[in-house]
Parts: sequence; structure tokens; C-alpha cells
Amino acid sequence: MAQQFPTAFEQNLQVYGSPQSHAELQAQGIRCGRKRIVHLMQELEISARCLVHRVVTTHSDPRVRVAPNMLQRDFPAQTINGKWVTDVTYVATQQGWLYLAAVLSRAVVGWSMAVVQMNGW
Repeated sequence: MAQQFPTAFEQNLQVYGSPQSHAELQAQGIRCGRKRIVHLMQELEISARCLVHRVVTTHSDPRVRVAPNMLQRDFPAQTINGKWVTDVTYVATQQGWLYLAAVLSRAVVGWSMAVVQMNGW
């Protein structure tokens, strides 16, 4: 079992942690406990890799003019509503990307949301 475990781990792209590795070995008919797998992984100094799935959400056009940075990191305002900032964030949903844009002074002054459909969802 100890010889078969590293092979099973590598065959699964090194992304299986102890619960999935244990289930895989059980499916192959190899009897072992999950804690044994944990100890083997510690002994062999291996851990599951996290596969990062990054989605490109911005396609910058180099011909488009970029707005100048008017604040230059000088955030305190001399007057009320003297400086406003904005930010955009996005969240993947089953309907597509949900974009949220907010305008802030000392608190959120306004916001808008829109869903952009994603292919295959």
C-alpha cells in the first residue's frame, strides 16, 4: 500500500488530499485507513496542489486613453464630498459574471450591477 500510494497520488495530478486519496485507494481495492494516508503524506512530505482556475475578465485596448490619477494617494478631503472614488468588482454566478460598480465619498453614494452572460454556463 505504501508503494502504491505515491503512484495513485501522481496519477491524479497531485491534487488529491487525504480524503480523496483514501477513496481512490479504496476504489482500487486497497484496504487502508484515512489516518494512515495522512501519516504517509506527512512522512513523504507531499500535499495536494491547488489548481488555480483564472478567467480573463478584462481585454484591455492599448489604444484607449487611461484616466489620470487625480488623487495621487492623497485621500483626506478638505470639504465634504470633495473627493469621490469608484471601484468595480465581479463575482461568478450561474447566470454569468455579476459586475458591481460603486461610487464612494465617505459612504457608498451610488452603485450599479449588471450580469454578463458566460458561454457554457
